Amino acid sequence: SLIRRELELVLETEMVGAATDAVTFHDLSAEYFRLSPVPRDWYSDRTATISDLGGDEDRTSVPEALGDVLSAHAPNNLVVIDSISDLVGATGEDIEWSDVTTLLKGLTKASHSWDGLILLLVNIDTLTDTEYGQLMDASEGTFEFTWESGGSQRARTMVVRQFRGVLSQLEDENIVRFETEIHEGGFDVSDVRKIR
Repeated sequence: SLIRRELELVLETEMVGAATDAVTFHDLSAEYFRLSPVPRDWYSDRTATISDLGGDEDRTSVPEALGDVLSAHAPNNLVVIDSISDLVGATGEDIEWSDVTTLLKGLTKASHSWDGLILLLVNIDTLTDTEYGQLMDASEGTFEFTWESGGSQRARTMVVRQFRGVLSQLEDENIVRFETEIHEGGFDVSDVRKIR
């Protein structure tokens, strides 16, 4: 899959294989592109996802299909949704921004009963400041990845914008911005700022 190939660019192939063998990918392309001008053969070569969601004759919306997949697979699991901003951009869907924030609030509540962890990716460049604030308010934690320049090198940092129950302790120790690095061994987070 595309995600596996991307991971293999930054991690050892054996590590990627061991990790992705236990991962199930759910593709909602059929629901996302169904009402768009995108030719069907560009996204419909997968048969497993279509049959999992009730067949091609099933006309569920993107949020309904997402809800079905999450209800069936999220309990006791880690789920990564890429990306929440695509819900608003779902072609042909009549989705308001308030529907997205309501969905997130419901998802936060459901994840507690599922005993699972839901990670939502979002490109903040696609959001207004108000929308980003509403997303943070609807979720229990927000990590923002940014680039910082120091001399001739750039460092990727992770900023803890919100993390209920934890952020106050991080702020007391003055460590809300962490330098991150991806290398052969995996993803490293450091609370020690490197001088470049």
